[in-house]
Amino acid sequence: MFVTVTCEEPAMPARPLLARLERLGTLLLLLELAAAALVLYRRQVQPPPPVPDLAALEPLTRTELEAQIARCRFGTRWWNLLSWRDAAAWQQLGEQYLALGYFPEAEACLRQALTWDRHQADAAFRHAFALERLGRIDEAIAGYEEALRRGHKRRADIHYSIGKNHLRAERREAAQAAFQAAGDLAAARYELALLAAEAGQGEQARTLAEQLAQEHPQAYHPAALLHRLAVWQNDRAAAGRWADAFEARPHPLPSPFDTEFDWVVRTANSLGRDRRFRDAGRLYHAGQLAEAERLLRQTLEAAWSPEAADRLADTLALQRRLAEAREVLQDMLARDGPTWELLWRLGQAEADLGRRAEAEAYWQRAVTLATGPAAAELYRDLSQWYQASQPQRARHYQARAALAEGIGQLDQGQAAAALRFLEDAVKADPELAPAWFFLGQARRRLGQTAAARQAYEQCLRLQPHHGRAAAALALLPPP
Repeated sequence: MFVTVTCEEPAMPARPLLARLERLGTLLLLLELAAAALVLYRRQVQPPPPVPDLAALEPLTRTELEAQIARCRFGTRWWNLLSWRDAAAWQQLGEQYLALGYFPEAEACLRQALTWDRHQADAAFRHAFALERLGRIDEAIAGYEEALRRGHKRRADIHYSIGKNHLRAERREAAQAAFQAAGDLAAARYELALLAAEAGQGEQARTLAEQLAQEHPQAYHPAALLHRLAVWQNDRAAAGRWADAFEARPHPLPSPFDTEFDWVVRTANSLGRDRRFRDAGRLYHAGQLAEAERLLRQTLEAAWSPEAADRLADTLALQRRLAEAREVLQDMLARDGPTWELLWRLGQAEADLGRRAEAEAYWQRAVTLATGPAAAELYRDLSQWYQASQPQRARHYQARAALAEGIGQLDQGQAAAALRFLEDAVKADPELAPAWFFLGQARRRLGQTAAARQAYEQCLRLQPHHGRAAAALALLPPP
């Protein structure tokens, strides 16, 4: 007889690993729910950044702006989920809007940044600048004063901006006080001279203007004011002297607005297509031509521009891909129309490819459009081109090149340097009437009165109706 014994297996305990996974899953779910709730809460309590119509922007800039908008909406670091106040991101977006001309949106972003960071002086200054662009004068003045309270370093510039806004509101006494607070700032002192002139205080205005003219010999603003003061006082001799001095002063008086203009250009150029074009320029000058070409093609793909196409043609030419460079220049001509610079470049490209007739045709078209000191290089190329085959024609272009260089030196107030070029011009082509006129100008500015008279008279013999030569001759004292 057999006895069957049944042994029951003991119950298996719950697996600890599975339990831990379940707890971890529950924790992750709770974290996701908390994050979602936090995002919803942020959207309720934080205003979304303003978004203008970006359709007019080229795609690369638009994409970068949209990314910055997202950073303002969601923060740039994980702890922004808790604080949600990323003042730096909002300030950056406001400055980008400001540089691109979206003034209402810029003002809103910068105002929001200021409420979160009560120590940022630069944001206060930019906010005031945005208000000024919107014509909200009194708010702009208050904004500039806030920048001063926050310790902005450009105190003189800010006082100048406050004064200009008071002038726009026709509050002359307040403007005068602000300009005086700017201290030795040249632009503020010029405004004080203008206010004195308008108030009939001619001597005070003249003293201020003469000081500025002496301190800034290249600036034309003081000379223009002194000319007007002389006219008001019926001083014909002084009016003539300052009118003549105006031509020898090629630059404006330094102004705080120059600093802001440079900032706007830098900020705009730090975005999208313009940033790639800037970076391509750095690579080009560093000799990294393949990388420069890649960025330039990206730039042109985003939005075509003659500047990027011109740089691409240069990059290809330096790589000895001459036919491709010519194709880029011909495409520029078809898209943007002729300029003397582009026609000159096309002539150079054809010459490099050995196509002499085509090169000469482009250069002759360029000559009909060329103007200004920069055309000297074109004339030099033509002088060398005709040196062997047509020497007289080569001398004519040599004279034109020297004339252009001389005019450039005169424009920079460098009469002595101009004199050498202009003497070379009349020596190379004695029949070139404009060269005689500008030679007279250089001699007169150097005090060579008799020699200046001779040059003006020769100009009038060659071109009897040259009005500027006749007027300049009349300014000379009797022989």
